[in-house]
Amino acid sequence: MLLNFSADLIRRAGGQLKKCQLDLGGVAKADAVCGGEWWRDVALRSHEASGGRDWASAAEDVAIEYAKRLTEGTGYGFVVAPVRRQVHHQPVYYLIFLTQDPHGFWVFGDAGAKARERWIKFLGRIQMNHRRHCGTRWQTSLRENTPKRLPTSPITCDG
Repeated sequence: MLLNFSADLIRRAGGQLKKCQLDLGGVAKADAVCGGEWWRDVALRSHEASGGRDWASAAEDVAIEYAKRLTEGTGYGFVVAPVRRQVHHQPVYYLIFLTQDPHGFWVFGDAGAKARERWIKFLGRIQMNHRRHCGTRWQTSLRENTPKRLPTSPITCDG
């Protein structure tokens, strides 16, 4: 089974929760998606652990806890994989893959690696086109923002 878990929702709802803006709807939506209020403590603790600087780690921790809760006592294992628009961006959502077959982890990992390779090649072509059509200032900015090596995010397996 493959689920799309919204990192944007958790970041937005976490910010609303911290500011006591419960009337804006994000917190109630996250409660509904997560099947309760448990995510609130996970998100707030993670946000505090980051020094209150961001909600990215909170979204990841909530996604992992969500997967743990889904699979608890079922014989299923899970993989939580971040999906980003750009390599250096925060995840927009997490793919949560559930399987009872150990081979399923391999299949998911292989598919993810192939998709990531094509995505990075595609992004490279876009960057090359920008370099040809943009001024020096953009080229300098692009080089400064392009990571020397690809960042890795933890893939969590349980099972």
